[in-house]
Amino acid sequence: MRKIISSVISAILLTSLVSGVVAKESKTSYEVTFQAEEINDLSTLFIRAKNNITDYKSTPSAEAKLQTDGGVEKNLKVYHTTQRLKTERNIATSEQKESYVTYYFYGIPKEVLDNKSISILGSTSDEDWDSSYSVKAYSTYYWDKYKSTNGDGFKKLTKVTGGWTISDNKVSITSREVRYGASGGALRDDGTHGGSVIQDSGPLYPSSNSFSYDAPKNWKPVSDWASTIGVNTKATLKLGTETWTLKLDNYKTN
Repeated sequence: MRKIISSVISAILLTSLVSGVVAKESKTSYEVTFQAEEINDLSTLFIRAKNNITDYKSTPSAEAKLQTDGGVEKNLKVYHTTQRLKTERNIATSEQKESYVTYYFYGIPKEVLDNKSISILGSTSDEDWDSSYSVKAYSTYYWDKYKSTNGDGFKKLTKVTGGWTISDNKVSITSREVRYGASGGALRDDGTHGGSVIQDSGPLYPSSNSFSYDAPKNWKPVSDWASTIGVNTKATLKLGTETWTLKLDNYKTN
């Protein structure tokens, strides 16, 4: 009799445990409703950017500049494109999470460094990512899009990558700096909008001409309409005795 009672109790406990696990998993289970293969070819992405092909229209503006060591500064053209990578639906709540990657392209046309003058910027050709630049640079940030309980959009930064490519072997990069962040009105864990956050990586110094950083997992999503999200880069270029600073800003730090 004791064996029978013990077996019955064990069965009840096991059933309760399994039910608890299933219930817990169902609350956090997602189904993928859309998935695309990420485009990694920079030439293809550059063509998309130049032709304004993007999966997300409200991309923040970016500003790229080339500055001489004497302080003279001129703007560079910036091209951007965003690709939607995945859409997931929360099975329990039907809420959706969309994942994107945004690319920024900028660089220095060959004639500028060949003539050691930035005064000709704006009159030079930069039609081809593969061959018309002396220095090519790009930066990307990966982000997830959420909605608050009242339907407002929020973005969560998850990762930043980028790099610099030298097409002229007389040019070298002597220093690099990267900074990324996401700041503004925050999305609470319960799905409501509340307060604001400043989430900033501080300056980072890549040791090579490419970089990749994962954003801290505890960073909060920030509002579409009252926030800033992105990555800034800076590189010092050297050609003979001449030096230039190449900068891209799409994340406001103040």
